Amino acid sequence: MDHNPTSLSQPPVHKSKFRPSTGALLKASCASSLCPNPTKQCKEKEKRPIEVIELSDDDELPLSKTQKTRHDYGQTAELQEMLRKVEQLALEKQRRLEEENTRLKNELSAYQAMIHLNVDDVEAHILCDVCESTMWSPFILTGCGHTFCEACLNCWFDETLKQWKVQNPQMTWVLQNNHFVNSLRSAGITEIPIPQYCCPKCRVKVLRQPAPNFSLKGLVELVAQANGERNENKGPNASFVKYFGAY
Repeated sequence: MDHNPTSLSQPPVHKSKFRPSTGALLKASCASSLCPNPTKQCKEKEKRPIEVIELSDDDELPLSKTQKTRHDYGQTAELQEMLRKVEQLALEKQRRLEEENTRLKNELSAYQAMIHLNVDDVEAHILCDVCESTMWSPFILTGCGHTFCEACLNCWFDETLKQWKVQNPQMTWVLQNNHFVNSLRSAGITEIPIPQYCCPKCRVKVLRQPAPNFSLKGLVELVAQANGERNENKGPNASFVKYFGAY
């Protein structure tokens, strides 16, 4: 029986059923080509620092549905708060405008209720009918209500008294008892001659002393102030006692 030496010296070869995939072969080929000296170059790669990629705001990942809802809700709440503040400011401004409008209306009503007089028209009522000057010290006659300046009344009554003395020189004793004269004048007794005073304008008998017309005096001072005038003849009020007595 002949034996083949070759077949005796070589052990039988068993074929493996495992075959590497094409992808594994490609990876191995790339690894060998990229790293001919795997020991040195691979160690250098291991020493290299790992690069960290930072994401900016523009590179952020899109928000999820829940995050987007919360974001939208936050913006809506902020806009609502801004709108509330704007409305509050508008209401406050409206309130101030209404208050100012009310104040102006009240001032206008008060102004319209005032009596506006022309100074030229008023001056006709503050001039004395005797001297045609401003009545700085006006006195009213209680019998007729006419008013004259104090100086003019004194001159008028004094002239009447002088004429009476000339006409009745023997009756000067009557003037020494003013109470008696006033009683005769009030009773209308004419048998005893006494001075008879009258109004310079209407000639109505004057039985009592003239009284100060304070209302007209205030008006005179008001008009004088508007015209820039002032009383240059200030002095003590004249007395009418010698004509009518102290009563």
